[in-house]
Amino acid sequence: MYWVLQENICNEEGMDNLFSILKNNEIPHSVHKVIPFIGELLPDIEVDNPVICMGSYSLWRVAERKGWTPGVFKISGIWDNMIAWQDKMLNYDSILCNFGDEDIRFPGDLFFIRPVADSKDFAGTVMSIKEFKEWQEKVVLLGEDDGSGLRSNTKIIISSPKNISKEIRYWIVDGRIVTSSYYVLGGKKSVKLPPDEESNVLVKWAIEKHQPNRAFVIDTAFSNGEWKIVETNCFNAAGFYNADISRIVAAIENMEI
Repeated sequence: MYWVLQENICNEEGMDNLFSILKNNEIPHSVHKVIPFIGELLPDIEVDNPVICMGSYSLWRVAERKGWTPGVFKISGIWDNMIAWQDKMLNYDSILCNFGDEDIRFPGDLFFIRPVADSKDFAGTVMSIKEFKEWQEKVVLLGEDDGSGLRSNTKIIISSPKNISKEIRYWIVDGRIVTSSYYVLGGKKSVKLPPDEESNVLVKWAIEKHQPNRAFVIDTAFSNGEWKIVETNCFNAAGFYNADISRIVAAIENMEI
């Protein structure tokens, strides 16, 4: 496998570790700047498959244009997860609507909002109805464009806010858990602790029911006394935290392409 790495991605320490692992194991790779939204590499490169890209979401455009396989493991939106995993999802009480809808049924003055697609048009957040209406007006009525791709017809979900005490990220390759890492615990980020067995059982159940691609990331959260699935993320663009990156590299290298 040839690895294409993005340079200086969010000061992600894990990318430096990934680079070291590839170098020490003499796995072919190169490091590039990526032009946002356009998805061009600097310097450009032409390599034969198989190729995997690791960095930002902009890399999927590079991979598709060059015909790289597997390139980027794209995943569908969170609504497919809702259908598959139902009440095991943290925000199963979500409503599906367009960003520009005028008749949205808010669950309360404060609510959680995120895009349906795995596009990162904006980050999931908790906000008030007043804040949302002001934001909606800027996008829909005033037509302001912040470069994110957010539009009136962007599909979003809205749900009640949840209290979360800890979260774990899992890396899945070909139907099995490769590694995992706590990334929030009592307000602390990226802590080193052994995985939680109840969370592990939930993730194993989830990947038996539904897998959005051969490789993806799944996040779980402990809320109100039980573990729930938060979302899935693109394998190629997810932060590593304290994951065992050597296991991630080995799993990808051993894939049958």
